[in-house]
Amino acid sequence: MTSGEKILSEIISDAKEQAAKITARAEAEIKADIADKKLEGEKSAEKILREAENKARVIKDAGAAAAERIARDSLLSLKRELIESAIEAAAETAAGYDDEKYFSCLLKLIAKNRLDKSGEVYISARDLSRDTSGFRERLREYSLDLSSTPADIDGGFILSYGDILINCAFSALIREKRDELTAALNKRLFV
Repeated sequence: MTSGEKILSEIISDAKEQAAKITARAEAEIKADIADKKLEGEKSAEKILREAENKARVIKDAGAAAAERIARDSLLSLKRELIESAIEAAAETAAGYDDEKYFSCLLKLIAKNRLDKSGEVYISARDLSRDTSGFRERLREYSLDLSSTPADIDGGFILSYGDILINCAFSALIREKRDELTAALNKRLFV
């Protein structure tokens, strides 16, 4: 081998050795970079998982609260319906009494609501078709007359003292006492 070939061979050998060192160093750096990236990826995945779990918990809690609110609102609505049904049933019950019991009920209301002067009592057309003879006689004890003109009400009566009208229609009495009736029914039905 000539000295030129020997020098060239040494240069090639040194170059191969340098290339191997550079390659080894690059591979080590790549492995370290991959390990760092893998660790960063795992940390990022853990963070994303924690955030997703937190979001899921918030959504689950909001869903549970919404379901609870819907159940509470449904129960409240049902209670209102039951109370309304009970109030309507009470008015229908009174309207369904036989003549004697019905007019006795009206007389009790008249005694509570009348003024101490002469007046007129208006009842519904349906009530005018009942036997009102005993009722008329009892009204005279209070200086009241039964009008032959029907009132536009479903049950109860309207007392008239000239310009003064006292509305004792069952619907008006119920409307006036609705809060009290609702509270009383609420206690009886739901406590």
